[in-house]
Amino acid sequence: MDAALAPRELSRFGNRIVKGHALRALFLSPYAYLLASHIIEQRLGKVPMKRLIPVFCILYTFTLSAQPVVVDTAVQMSDGVTLDLLYARPQVNPPFEGFPAILFVHGFAGNKDAHRNDAKNFASLGAMAVSYSVRGQGASGGTFSFFTEDRILDDLREMIAFTKSLPNVNPDKIAVYGFSQGGLHAWSAAAYDMGVRTAVSFIANGRFEENWTQNNALNWLFGTTYTTTTVPIDPAIKQMVQAAINTGNIGDVRAYMQAHTTKPLETSVNTPVLMIFTTYDQYFNPSAGIRQFSRIPANKRMLLIPAGHGPSNNTEWNDYGGYVAGRWLLHHLLDELPDPNILSPDSAVQIYDAGTGELRTFALRDSARWLGTDRTPQTLHRKRLYFDTNSLGDTNPPDEGEQTIAYLVNLGSTPKKFRTEPLAEDFTIAPVPITASLTTDATAPSYQMNVQLYEINPSTNEAVQITRGHYHFPDNPAGSRDWMTFEFNAALHTVRAGHIIEARVHPGHAAITNLTNNFVFGPRDNGFTSIYFGGGTESWIELYSLNQPPVSVGEAPVAKSEELAIYPNPAGPASLSGSDVVTVQVNGSEAMNYEVRLYNQLGKVVASQRASGAVTRFNVADLPAGMYYVIASGGSEYRTSSVMLLR
Repeated sequence: MDAALAPRELSRFGNRIVKGHALRALFLSPYAYLLASHIIEQRLGKVPMKRLIPVFCILYTFTLSAQPVVVDTAVQMSDGVTLDLLYARPQVNPPFEGFPAILFVHGFAGNKDAHRNDAKNFASLGAMAVSYSVRGQGASGGTFSFFTEDRILDDLREMIAFTKSLPNVNPDKIAVYGFSQGGLHAWSAAAYDMGVRTAVSFIANGRFEENWTQNNALNWLFGTTYTTTTVPIDPAIKQMVQAAINTGNIGDVRAYMQAHTTKPLETSVNTPVLMIFTTYDQYFNPSAGIRQFSRIPANKRMLLIPAGHGPSNNTEWNDYGGYVAGRWLLHHLLDELPDPNILSPDSAVQIYDAGTGELRTFALRDSARWLGTDRTPQTLHRKRLYFDTNSLGDTNPPDEGEQTIAYLVNLGSTPKKFRTEPLAEDFTIAPVPITASLTTDATAPSYQMNVQLYEINPSTNEAVQITRGHYHFPDNPAGSRDWMTFEFNAALHTVRAGHIIEARVHPGHAAITNLTNNFVFGPRDNGFTSIYFGGGTESWIELYSLNQPPVSVGEAPVAKSEELAIYPNPAGPASLSGSDVVTVQVNGSEAMNYEVRLYNQLGKVVASQRASGAVTRFNVADLPAGMYYVIASGGSEYRTSSVMLLR
């Protein structure tokens, strides 16, 4: 391909392919990035990601010219049940050690064809690819039970063995790749040590109790899916879930989830794992996924994208997810191009800010900032929002108040809205679990509180979801107040200055999906639910911000001392200073013990120095133009800023 091809023509050609199917598939399969990694870096040099997208589209069409052989077949499992599958074989001579191979697993109620094109495209790049229909799904026989039941795990082991047994396959270079149900299979291949080289798991985690029975409530989509699907489900399990829906008693379901969780296996995982989660996932609790990820000792990487249970509406975020997956597989299956942007522990956690669209990068060692292990003022700043009659404020109201909301079984409730005043400046909510503490009561023998947080633009009244949480009281003694504390899902979200944080509180969802975005089944009793606040009673939501003092609502921001000064900024020959020397000044009592690092926008460390005093200088003449992050860390201190290089 000609590197001098006019960008406008390149984009025009790429756009035509996008309207077909190529780019739409990148989040679902990173095949285009695999080949692009070889060609683009060698022929075009370093190119911004936005300019690479149409190039990937052209490479996509180019790679399909060598059509692989696709075989549809079936294989009998050790219990006699036959599973339907396909495999795609490259039309090239195998390398000396054999082809690497990828085993695809589809989402629930899907079949092998969900990854037919993916298998063909990977085979066209020189990898054997297998896709099979999970037991009871597609044309596969048998009855499905649960994702980590012994029989389902044995099927996965036998499919991995089948993949390894294919002619000219290198059995030491096998990856398992999937979304949702397929993501659980990929994770299980690692958690149960099934002898694969790596696992790529999208929107799934194995902490089932936290996903589907958290805080005494049954997950709405899990329960609905299990009881209405056409997939043949083990009758005993299906009846158990249906009974929980009918009665509101989830004890049996919770015990089953506890018995089948993969949580005890997390600390013994030795298989490299890439995990991509979504912030608003209706099935899988992203906080549970992050906690699972944090305990894995093997080489690992995590990306959190603002989306529901599937790709985001933002194609750029999806494209980056495909890029990360492609580079991950390229390294682990081909042993080529070890990419520190993808493999370094200094950039192992990446989270998109849903408010700004910015991609934030964190090191594994800085778990205080992405997991919330250390919520001290040096790492995170706490902000409490206290409930009042119709508002959220910085202090608890002097007099006690009450808000009561009616709930009707199957019809749900109209949420009560509580709003802050417009924020005086941007407030970045840290990606750690948010906590709510509510004083409540209800007239019904069982009740529930659901809280959803939104960012509201008061000029347009546009609402953008931030996160959500809930708590269910299965037994409510009449006339007694309850004090409940529970967590919201983790979300990184910058609320813009002038915007409002809104809490929508309601005691239950309707029986069908509605505008309140069902996520748990509501109580089985009608009643009036009250929330109390003020005086000697407190109800609040606790947020944490990243490296900034709490933002007051409706007041001028408090002046801050410059703990990390960078000058000149911007720097570089095209800046006013014209200087390629950047000075970083760390102010504070521990300045002598700091390490200062510069990161590029992909999270790669491009320069680092141990501070010999409060001032550190970097010569950045060899760095390309762009935005760089500056992080100074030492002991319990952690300070960040950024610098722009102009050329």
